[in-house]
Amino acid sequence: MPCFVYGPERTLPDIRRDAFTVLQPDHGVSDPHPTAGAMAVGARLPLIAYNVWLADPDLSLARAVARKIRSPNLRTLGLQVGHRVQVSMNLIAPEVVDPATATDAVAEHAEVAGCELVGLLPRAVLGRIPPERWGELGLAEDRTIEAQLERR
Repeated sequence: MPCFVYGPERTLPDIRRDAFTVLQPDHGVSDPHPTAGAMAVGARLPLIAYNVWLADPDLSLARAVARKIRSPNLRTLGLQVGHRVQVSMNLIAPEVVDPATATDAVAEHAEVAGCELVGLLPRAVLGRIPPERWGELGLAEDRTIEAQLERR
């Protein structure tokens, strides 16, 4: 099975785009497996999966906002979910772009209807956001990685 390694020097999008053309696997055979393709293994700091729901259900607006705010530290897509749309985001470097910063970036281009943390976030990231914004941003102390580990 071909295996690509990703991290700070090479991102997962780099591998998806360039596998078997520009990039050769770091381990295993040099051709894709006939049914499984290849695997990618990475080690990185935690990222935050985060969605911002828009008040306007226009998918083209969500996609336009996603394009405008996208950066190396913020991967974005405009998606439709049922009759609603969202800017779906991966905060790759949450110490640079946290949920508050990402939400504010969306709000510069569209009315925000709500926010959704997908999974957990590091307590240090939550600690940099004013507590009075946590409710608006869909954040809470019990949604931190550390709070979940302390419960065990």
